[in-house]
Amino acid sequence: MHDSPQFRPTRRRFLTLTLGACGALSLAVKGQSTLRACTRKSKALGTEIAMTVLHTDEHVAKAALDAAFAELDRVERVMSIYLPESQISRLNRDLALENPDPYFIEVLQLSARVSEESGGAFDITVQPLWPLYATREIPAPDVLQKVVERIDWRGVKIG
Repeated sequence: MHDSPQFRPTRRRFLTLTLGACGALSLAVKGQSTLRACTRKSKALGTEIAMTVLHTDEHVAKAALDAAFAELDRVERVMSIYLPESQISRLNRDLALENPDPYFIEVLQLSARVSEESGGAFDITVQPLWPLYATREIPAPDVLQKVVERIDWRGVKIG
């Protein structure tokens, strides 16, 4: 297996290859030219989602949806702040995470790079501010100061 970046699996690469393969398969199907819509709905990442695949073969469309939803489930298990046992929720709660998913490491590394390049304008550690502003009221200065002291992307250690 290749370890160079061009062969490293990413969600975008996976979905692109899956959709491309489905498109290629649709071109190879002979005698069938009517595209059929196959749609699946679910809840993920704190919202309602729907995906639709167009294909002449319903089995191929369903297989593509199965693959896409499996990938979405993986992202949810790693990155959802709505699931208490997701990796990001455990990291936020426990301040450490053993055996993180490779996707999580990739997201953290990219986030660190963007934070560095933006001079800290982008900061993945801002989540503790969300509950303070969820009430749409301005938090008390002392409460805000305590939370702000916990925010600093440079404190995230990867690896």
